Amino acid sequence: MRLEPEVVLGAFTGLVEKHLEGILCTEKAIAVSKEKR
Repeated sequence: MRLEPEVVLGAFTGLVEKHLEGILCTEKAIAVSKEKR
């Protein structure tokens, strides 16, 4: 079974986007918790 480059790239891009979303959510949560103090 051979993975096509497009498939690999698509999966990788999806993972990166999810990871970036997680980072943004984390930074927002940190900012909000700092404001509440």
